[in-house]
Amino acid sequence: MFCVHHSRGIARPKLSVLGLRPFAEELNKCRRILVLAATHLAASGAEVLIPDRLGTGDSEGEFNDSNWEIGIENIESAMRCQML
Repeated sequence: MFCVHHSRGIARPKLSVLGLRPFAEELNKCRRILVLAATHLAASGAEVLIPDRLGTGDSEGEFNDSNWEIGIENIESAMRCQML
């Protein structure tokens, strides 16, 4: 699964944020604001992880390969990675 991670590279961030991208066309409308928000949070000492769920963009798979259950599994996987 493709993820984008924003941080200042500090050992102990003040906050960990899991940024969930919108679905389908809404993502195209919100992509810039998501990056701006993540960059701002990172500059404030947080780390932000934005996963790209299966079949929804930069991760492998086609749109038809994805469903709600897989999306939830992808989000749970990203949460476990962020807590490491």
